[in-house]
Amino acid sequence: MCLPVYDSSYKSMKSKPYTYSTKYGDKEVPAATIGDIYKSIMRCFAKNLSMWGVGLNFWTKEDAPESVLKIEKLVKEIDSAYSMKKKRGFTDDQIIEAYKGILPDDLEGNYKLCDNEEMLTSIKKKILAIR
Repeated sequence: MCLPVYDSSYKSMKSKPYTYSTKYGDKEVPAATIGDIYKSIMRCFAKNLSMWGVGLNFWTKEDAPESVLKIEKLVKEIDSAYSMKKKRGFTDDQIIEAYKGILPDDLEGNYKLCDNEEMLTSIKKKILAIR
């Protein structure tokens, strides 16, 4: 996508100033500045995000899919359970060993990279079951 660089009257700005005629007289459009170009780039970026729906999660969590919110909640609960077990004297290795077989090998034991709700629920149960 591309968008032109506009002034406040939505007239295209160029590298040099120019004038145009209206029924109220001649109007001058100043030369484009780096700030005007930057604003145009950001408008174009926002337009691209909105056209494809990519930016919904950037602006508000209310528009995020419910599954994403559930996964974020589960990760926070696992973090809480993990820190609780650490406070009780368990080592990182002991805690990771409890849920090691649940995650695929490519995640290398990092549950924060997992996006499977069932796996995260199992990890939470395994961590809470450590005695």
